[in-house]
Amino acid sequence: MDQFEYVVALMSVITGLGLADVGLSLHRLMKRRATVRWDWLPLAVAAYIAFILIRLWYQLWTVRDSPGVTGLLFFTTLLAETFVLFLAAAAALPDEDDFDGRRIDLGAFYADQRRYIWILFSVFAVGWAGHDFYFTAFLEPFSLPRFGASALVFLPPVVLGAALALVKARRWQVAIFGLLLVHEVVWMILSNF
Repeated sequence: MDQFEYVVALMSVITGLGLADVGLSLHRLMKRRATVRWDWLPLAVAAYIAFILIRLWYQLWTVRDSPGVTGLLFFTTLLAETFVLFLAAAAALPDEDDFDGRRIDLGAFYADQRRYIWILFSVFAVGWAGHDFYFTAFLEPFSLPRFGASALVFLPPVVLGAALALVKARRWQVAIFGLLLVHEVVWMILSNF
């Protein structure tokens, strides 16, 4: 194994823990389905964050041959970014102690956790944008069109994540989350991911 493969191995562990947490939380909800008041929004948010965890891990291979990606500073920031996204995934659905012998209202749970989830996501998105800025500004010859395209990809999740952390009204939560999903789909289509 080379140094990059060690980096990916540790990132795989964190990604796996995040996915396992979402899966276990969903399992607990399904197992206690009679005591759950279902709401699609927190389930969609959990699925979205799980997808972002997978995509982040998948995208690691695209930077394999870039200089500095196995350096301690880059690795530490990438580790922190992935860990913050893990925390968002872990917060997206109820844990075992949230049941505590009572009914779970997923809508109320999301309303209570929404700010925490989206602040974590926004911190992740800032780190993700920072990594792209590192590649765009320092590792490649500067190109304004490339920088502009990069900003269109990496800034909307920061802004929309922050808006989701600030906005309480359900209709605005749904609308902003919908914009985040549309952005994701458009970006994936345009980048051939």
